[in-house]
Amino acid sequence: MPQTYVRDWARSQNVEIDPAYTSEGLEAGTRALGTGVPGLSRKDLSVFTPEEWERQKDRLILES
Repeated sequence: MPQTYVRDWARSQNVEIDPAYTSEGLEAGTRALGTGVPGLSRKDLSVFTPEEWERQKDRLILES
């Protein structure tokens, strides 16, 4: 199967990766199977609207 580097995929799809994970030895250097996978934004993946998250985050964050 074709492979894609996560770093290159994230860059081409405008997917946010924490700067701590952008080095070759970590997640950004990981190879993923396949190509043409669309990138989803945090907003696309969020269950809550920003307003709902602000209201409920204190009871939803484990450390809280």
